[in-house]
Amino acid sequence: MKQRLQQLDQHSQAAAQQLVQLLSKQNDLLQERQSLSEEVERLRAQRERELETSRKRENHRSDVRHSPH
Repeated sequence: MKQRLQQLDQHSQAAAQQLVQLLSKQNDLLQERQSLSEEVERLRAQRERELETSRKRENHRSDVRHSPH
């Protein structure tokens, strides 16, 4: 009986340790996901600014070409 309780205790400790490791890994992955989401948002905003700048340049070129001299 005592041996069985020790086995159960060891199993419980191992399961608890595995759970701690899994929770730690989950936390790491969630932080990485958050970081990647922020990077994607930053890149989208940068792309949008670049597209807007490109549109303004193209409109300016078009206006210059079509303006009477």
